[in-house]
Amino acid sequence: MRNAVVATSLILSAPAFAEDYCVNSESELLSALTSAAASPEPSVVRIARGVYEFTAPGSTPVISITDDSELTVVGGWNADCSDLDVNPEQTVLRTVGQRPVMEISRQGSDPDMFLSNVSFRNGASSTINKAGCLTIFGAATSALELTYLSFRGCTGTSNQSPAALFVLASESNVLVRTATFANNVSANGAIELRALGSGSVHLLNNTIAFNSRSSGNGTAGLALFTSGGGSLRLTNTVAYSNGGPNDSDVFFEGSPVGVLSHNIIGRSNGIPASMVASNNIDANPLFASNLSLRSTENSPMRDTGDNAAVGGLGLWDIEGRRRLQGIRVDRGAHEFDDMFSNGFE
Repeated sequence: MRNAVVATSLILSAPAFAEDYCVNSESELLSALTSAAASPEPSVVRIARGVYEFTAPGSTPVISITDDSELTVVGGWNADCSDLDVNPEQTVLRTVGQRPVMEISRQGSDPDMFLSNVSFRNGASSTINKAGCLTIFGAATSALELTYLSFRGCTGTSNQSPAALFVLASESNVLVRTATFANNVSANGAIELRALGSGSVHLLNNTIAFNSRSSGNGTAGLALFTSGGGSLRLTNTVAYSNGGPNDSDVFFEGSPVGVLSHNIIGRSNGIPASMVASNNIDANPLFASNLSLRSTENSPMRDTGDNAAVGGLGLWDIEGRRRLQGIRVDRGAHEFDDMFSNGFE
């Protein structure tokens, strides 16, 4: 029943799609994205549940999306794309042989883009300012919304290539909501967010944990940077247990501008005065494990988030459970549920 409700909600809220693709294989996925990029009309690519493995060698991303039309890419569908599960673990995109997974580039007046319900695995990058799993260049005056995503096993092999996610928003408004980043490795942290010009990046209800550095000390979790009017917002997000005792869960590069609210941040290089900060704590989130990242009964993540967060909470947590179950939303990507409090599957 839950899946049917989610599917109906998504379809009713989506634009009228002139191009609608249902894909069940690697070749179908690449073909659909190519066709969608060539179409001037709004398109949706529905990815059926399964593992999509790309083995061709190379240093460029397996999936490169550059188009000037509205595009929605949604994983989690059954074979005929009639039923949807938001859990990203159901739809896995992974590479073999040290190659990045996906790059999204939006330019000029490109319309909005939506990406959801997908896991990224094992991507690798040795290129400066490009991540092992997902890179976004947002120079369009539009929105990019990324929801229900999971990143594991991503690597960055140069000193300036983050493991999981790199976002450069010079005009676009980028929202990353209800995603997990765990067990990724880089010499430059798991995530790097840069907001320039009129661009903005917002992380809402994400969990960033158990990522590590391949060498040296510094950023192991999340790095934040703004310039020329760009802004950042971090809300209801957990960044904890990344790297070693001399590494940062969150690193503020220079004096980034933005808002930090209702987060759990373990270690940082100090929240700068340029950030408006409130209701942030550094308490141990008491994860159930470093695999599920769920909270336990006494976790400080439980019922301590901001219900009125900018961008909206969404209906579900990352595993498809109702997002708001207590008097207040939980911090992080998971919502506590008594049935799952001891890791019960």
